[in-house]
Amino acid sequence: DPRNIIPDDVDVRSPVLVGSQRGFGLVWASENQIYGVELDPDGAPLGVPSLVVEAPHGALAPQVAAVGGQYAVAWMEYGPADRIYPMGVYLAKGALGCAP
Repeated sequence: DPRNIIPDDVDVRSPVLVGSQRGFGLVWASENQIYGVELDPDGAPLGVPSLVVEAPHGALAPQVAAVGGQYAVAWMEYGPADRIYPMGVYLAKGALGCAP
């Protein structure tokens, strides 16, 4: 049966899912932010979604890779006047959805 992981009232764009040692890592764009959460093998969240980055002009196209017990998250950011800046990269500390 399908499971709703993110509440219906949350703006979710470009969700990306990757397998990990403990289950899955899920990241998505939401307005000017990128969020992430780790899921167990059955798809249940391990903690609450955490803010990966807040981009002042907007973030888009998140990507995620599992690296041992951590996640590498990459994204693109809009610049002033809708110009695209080079891709920003963030390495999550610990599991997505948990405080470092």
